[in-house]
Amino acid sequence: DTDVQSLATPVLRFYGLSIMWKSQFVAMGSIFRGTGRTSFSSMVTMVSYWAISLPLFLLFGFVLNWGLFWMWVGIGLGSLAVLPIYSIALYYMDFQVLADERRVANAKKAEKTA
Repeated sequence: DTDVQSLATPVLRFYGLSIMWKSQFVAMGSIFRGTGRTSFSSMVTMVSYWAISLPLFLLFGFVLNWGLFWMWVGIGLGSLAVLPIYSIALYYMDFQVLADERRVANAKKAEKTA
């Protein structure tokens, strides 16, 4: 159906573009979870989806009646908005301290199992 195609094509193009920063959002969040900073990662993800994406989705789609494309833009902007937060936090993260913490934790774990 041409109506569906004309509605879906711009949405899919934007979605394809937004995957670039969405993948960075997921990768950076995984770094924090992998280094034991799960509460920070969870908070940032919660803010992204519940405090940014959902309100923009509702604003663009239902309050302003801008349509389906802008609803997806609202979702994408939530992921894009947290990239600077993750980037700054990663820049200032001391990976040597994290490695030392892991080394101590692994040594304690090994003592318990021995």
